[in-house]
Amino acid sequence: MQINLTFKHFKKGEEKLARNLKKYAEEKFKKVEEVLPNHAKKSAKLDATLDESGKKTPGYKFKFDVKLRLPGKSLRSSFNANTAEQAVNKAERKLVQQLNKYKTQHHTDKRMDKKTLAKLRRILKRG
Repeated sequence: MQINLTFKHFKKGEEKLARNLKKYAEEKFKKVEEVLPNHAKKSAKLDATLDESGKKTPGYKFKFDVKLRLPGKSLRSSFNANTAEQAVNKAERKLVQQLNKYKTQHHTDKRMDKKTLAKLRRILKRG
């Protein structure tokens, strides 16, 4: 899985903070990689952006957007929070929930039940 992290509006004195946040976000998204379906592990691309929140209300200082591109589907998660770590945590949690839903909807074993299989045998037996 390719991970692309982008931080916007960081000042010159905040390089150390940006490096720590990058490590923290990469650790969090390694967990997302564990949840990915096997067929999507190599082709999945994750683009994440940490930016200042556009909201004027107090308590929302950071906005974290995540876009995960899978084969045939694109998942998106976004969260506003007071701290950058909190925004990363919440966005990662939302993304894992969406991934679990994606896996159950699209990649379950589709087997025939006994009734359908018996009907198919009767049809094939007739010729």
